[in-house]
Order: sequence, then C-alpha cells, then structure tokens
Amino acid sequence: MDLAFLDTTTKAEAGVELEIKHPKTGKGIGFFLTIKGSDSKTYAKALKEIMKKVGPDTTEEEIREKLIVACTVGWRGEEVVDGKPQACPVMLDGKEIKFSESALAEMIKRMPTIRDQANAFMTGRANFLPEASGS
Repeated sequence: MDLAFLDTTTKAEAGVELEIKHPKTGKGIGFFLTIKGSDSKTYAKALKEIMKKVGPDTTEEEIREKLIVACTVGWRGEEVVDGKPQACPVMLDGKEIKFSESALAEMIKRMPTIRDQANAFMTGRANFLPEASGS
C-alpha cells in the first residue's frame, strides 16, 4: 500500500488557493489567497519565531494573524464578465491594493472573516492532500 495519498506536506509547502466566501451567503467573492499549510516548513519556522516574541498580553488571535501573514504567498482578484472569469485588481475603499505582508496584516485585522477563513483553511489538512486519483 502506497501511503502517498496522505502526504499533506508537499502541497502545504507549495501553497494552495483559497477563495474567500461571503459570510452570509457562503458564495465565493472572487478574492483568492494562496496559503501554505500548517504542515509546511514555513509554518513551523514562523510559529517558532512568533513564539519567541510572545508576551503576556499576546492573544491567540494575534498569533493566528502573524501565521497567516507568514504563510500567505499571494492574492488575486477575479470577476465574471460575459460568463467568463477574468483577472481584476483587488480594491479596498476604492483604491487598488497590491499584495504585501503589511497590506495583508492590515486587511485581516480589519476583516476578521478573511482571517478566520484563512486560518481554518491553513490548518485544515484535507485542503493540502494530493488530488484524488481516478480509482
């Protein structure tokens, strides 16, 4: 028996795309984050560094936010035009925002639903399993 179908570390290190969903409707909003998983070396290294700096007032929420920032490798926007998905800029308050750690950190502080979805995705091992074979 080949147990490779349980390998979460390979895709966790490469990163997998997550589409953020509207918290009320559950529908994708066309905003995608590419996130490395909790079984990646990146996550382990970031957690180790974060834990060195934890103070008595540090919250679990702050630790999760820092892990999300450390493990997110990019974002993209997408909208459907004439029934076809097309790339579009990511906007906030009418201004285009480019991906950066600081922009992401600010975004997840302001929009906890993004933080919560990213955290659940990043720590959900099923998201990082190899594609199922046709067996």
